[in-house]
Amino acid sequence: SLGVHRIWADCDAENKASIRVLKKVGMNQEGHHRQDCQIRGEWRDTLVYATLADEWSPSAKGVNVRRHR
Repeated sequence: SLGVHRIWADCDAENKASIRVLKKVGMNQEGHHRQDCQIRGEWRDTLVYATLADEWSPSAKGVNVRRHR
């Protein structure tokens, strides 16, 4: 157990590889922030993904979790 209640991540809405990874580990899309980040002079959308402790099992998802100290 990571000892946390909620884990979240965000990514560029056009970054299909990141979206695939977040979905693969069992995270759900919770938000879509429109034009909130500027990259190389272009305003981009950000997607927010999250999961709650009782919804996520790293062993069931084949995820190797490492805790950094």
